[in-house]
Amino acid sequence: MNAEAAAGSRIRIPPPVFYLGALALGIALEYLLWPIPVLGRPSKYVIASILILTSVLIMPPVLMRYRRAGTSFDVWKSASFLITDGPYRFSRNPTYVSLTMLYLGIGILVNSGWVLILVIPVIP
Repeated sequence: MNAEAAAGSRIRIPPPVFYLGALALGIALEYLLWPIPVLGRPSKYVIASILILTSVLIMPPVLMRYRRAGTSFDVWKSASFLITDGPYRFSRNPTYVSLTMLYLGIGILVNSGWVLILVIPVIP
């Protein structure tokens, strides 16, 4: 670990790893243990699409704010500037909102109640 990382963020495992782990565990429980279906066919596609699309649309403005502020998006480095405009007007961390929406969208798309249940311990 370099000096900048030691002085900055104390994150040991990047947040997307927790989301991926919970997603994999939820899908495994769904197929290996017992299924917990959530929604029927037409509605699951509509809701999942809205969540996934919204998640994807949140990230470009977030990344543009980091670029304009000249600060790092890397979780291993400390931020050099506090961003309070754009998506940050509505959420302290829109990146987590985006990841959570993507996770929920995938959970609904695969129709897994396990995935949806496992979002609870993942949310920061």
